[in-house]
Amino acid sequence: MNKSASFTDLKLKRDDYFWTGTLTLPDWEGFQSRGGAHGSLARKKASAGAVRLHVDAPDGKDLTPPSEEQERALLFQLDNADKIQQMILDQTMKLISRLKKYLAEDEIEIPERADLPEHM
Repeated sequence: MNKSASFTDLKLKRDDYFWTGTLTLPDWEGFQSRGGAHGSLARKKASAGAVRLHVDAPDGKDLTPPSEEQERALLFQLDNADKIQQMILDQTMKLISRLKKYLAEDEIEIPERADLPEHM
């Protein structure tokens, strides 16, 4: 999906609760896929960046398609994907650092990760 695409391009379908569809986020290619049971590793192979999109109906009306505001929010996410990804990764690494210090006090070891994508 390119950055000028719309919800229509995603061919969203209505399930019992949300409008759903599949979206590929190229900035997230190469990361782990955690789509297994209870957030477990979905597969050993790196993610191709595919995600399931769940969009609540505007104003909680069950069959109302996503609004223009929701579409603009999606486009904002796509237009700023690289910046958003970097903020998420920066904050995650800070949290991991803090957790390591906290766990070190209790002498609990955290194994190093050697399989992080090269661009991290």
